[in-house]
Amino acid sequence: MTISPIESTSLSQNPDFNKLWVGQTISLIGSQVTLLAIPITAAVTLGASSPQMGFLSAIGSAPALIFGLFAGVWVDHHKRRMVLIGSDLGRALVLSIIPLSAIFGTLKVEVLYLVGFLAGTMGLFFNIAYRSYLPGLVGRDKLVKANSRLELSNSVAEIIGPGLAGGLVQIIGAPIAIAVDAFSFLISATSIGMIRAPEPDPSPARINTHLWTEMIQGWHHVFSEGRLRALASCITSLSFFNAIFESVQILFLTRQLGLSAVGWVLSSRVGV
Repeated sequence: MTISPIESTSLSQNPDFNKLWVGQTISLIGSQVTLLAIPITAAVTLGASSPQMGFLSAIGSAPALIFGLFAGVWVDHHKRRMVLIGSDLGRALVLSIIPLSAIFGTLKVEVLYLVGFLAGTMGLFFNIAYRSYLPGLVGRDKLVKANSRLELSNSVAEIIGPGLAGGLVQIIGAPIAIAVDAFSFLISATSIGMIRAPEPDPSPARINTHLWTEMIQGWHHVFSEGRLRALASCITSLSFFNAIFESVQILFLTRQLGLSAVGWVLSSRVGV
């Protein structure tokens, strides 16, 4: 049996995986800043109301509901690496709108809505392309190890990120702190752009298949298979109740408890 170069190379000796890993780790840490800074910007800087905070939370999750099936099919018709780079660059550009608007005095809650929706949309495309790009980069025999390292990065980001976010929010303010996340996406895009492993073109059979046909097939497959249906229901329920919690926690801390150092308080919620 012939062993491909990817399969015969350990992850430590795979420079292309290491580039992806480093870029994604930095990006995950940066995203923890935005996760904290955007709701603080809305509640504290802009004085958003409870309905506005709820809408801000909902609009960040809306892309998965609106574009989820389409994104999965669309990514299969394109090279994943270019989708990853484009998504990172797009998020860097979109997130930079918030600190720039704050500097020029034009920041409004509507700007946060727009940024949240656009960043969520590009994040959706990135996450789908990212998961399907990894097997071809490391080989299926090392996929479990590769995912383990990436999940380790996610855990590290959840430990380091909130503390970093809390410090930045208190020192330079929530809107300006979001620039850190924008910069982290530039690093991720550069890192992925340095990957040299060739990526095969999408198969002609898949390209010639109509997008709507594949979307209907995917929808039918998820809801006709019991395990996938249960998993989808679990994820949907978790996301729904998390959104409820996240939309009111900042308001509760600032207006009910009267806390001023919200960044430091929320930086202690590691893994929550």
